[in-house]
Amino acid sequence: MPPAVLIANRGEIARRVARAARAVGLRAVAVYSEDDAHAPHVADADAAVCLGGGGLADTYLSVERVIAAARAAGAGLVHPGYGLLSERPALAEACEAAGLKLVGPSSAALRAMGDKRAARRAAAAHGVPCVPGYDGEGEGEGEGEGEGEGGAAGGDRRDARLIAEATRLGYPLMIKAAGGAGGAACGSPVASPSSPPPSPQPAPRRAAPLGTTRCS
Repeated sequence: MPPAVLIANRGEIARRVARAARAVGLRAVAVYSEDDAHAPHVADADAAVCLGGGGLADTYLSVERVIAAARAAGAGLVHPGYGLLSERPALAEACEAAGLKLVGPSSAALRAMGDKRAARRAAAAHGVPCVPGYDGEGEGEGEGEGEGEGGAAGGDRRDARLIAEATRLGYPLMIKAAGGAGGAACGSPVASPSSPPPSPQPAPRRAAPLGTTRCS
């Protein structure tokens, strides 16, 4: 029997991974929640393992259930597709601990790239060309975050620092949350000093602090 890859995703993403797996001689094992029992990605797979009931957090985003499903199916490979667990170091670490091979970056690489400020610094340290920007250097820990004592003052200090860095870099600029995924955490470009700054509240607060990048 050919080796199997467990596809830790759903929908069209999982179907594409399954086709690619079979093209290189692997068996495709799908996972599904109880609500997705009759989904196309399940029917397309060579085998399928139920992750149980509940929402995303209890099924497709549960590292423990995904690892258990891989073991139950006898899959030595886990392919996360994109989205869901694909950028979670926890999945890579769990695969490493369970003796499974993640089709993707190592947990160390995922942790290094998970914070966009740290990722930019790592890239620059290895000689990778980077767009000029400000990555929060000199900000205090947790500056501007929280609603408790000092929160408002910290926010004022952070805003003043961002304005100073924007002036240094020149316009136009884009402000991006350091922990956001893809473009979801990007604010609207700031065209000039007189442009209203994009508000980082409320959603990007979960991904703060912010970085500022010069738009070419």
